[in-house]
Amino acid sequence: MFTDHGLPLIPLDSVRRTERCLPKSNEEFEVLKKKRASVQRKLAKEINAMLEPLGYERTGSEWRKTSPFGRSYFGFQKSHYGFGCFFNAGTLGTLDVPSPTLANTHDGIQCHRIAKFCPELPHNDVADELCYVRLHDDAGFRNGVMTVIQARMIPWMEARHRASAMIRMPSPADMVAVKIFTEQREP
Repeated sequence: MFTDHGLPLIPLDSVRRTERCLPKSNEEFEVLKKKRASVQRKLAKEINAMLEPLGYERTGSEWRKTSPFGRSYFGFQKSHYGFGCFFNAGTLGTLDVPSPTLANTHDGIQCHRIAKFCPELPHNDVADELCYVRLHDDAGFRNGVMTVIQARMIPWMEARHRASAMIRMPSPADMVAVKIFTEQREP
């Protein structure tokens, strides 16, 4: 359904390593704060460059789009307690009733985190937190995360804005079929 994204395949071994990002000293805390700020600026700018041409409106680190077929949402969520972040995507059809108990946004959209779209990508914990330090220092990992957003999350959100979504909207699990990783490094 969404197989040709036109992006090069990412070597899977470049994204599998996991780590925790906790400062061990005041000096390291200051370095982590600078890396966090740098990553937040860069990622917000890159995500905006992907979503703005598609008609998404940005408010801080959240993007929303409305069409006759429904609404979609993308959020770059900063961790309140540490040096990690989360990527969230959600849609709500025109005929769907928002569920305030399941909603993750103020307008009733239930979101899915990046792990739903990418079981290949390791996460630090069950909350799917991605470490700013790794996004800053590890180009392969960062490239993998941005490819998941571009090849799986955004097309899934965009599917909400087509008439076919009234019949069948793909699930995040459907998007996992989009091949973006290769098992071995290519020469």
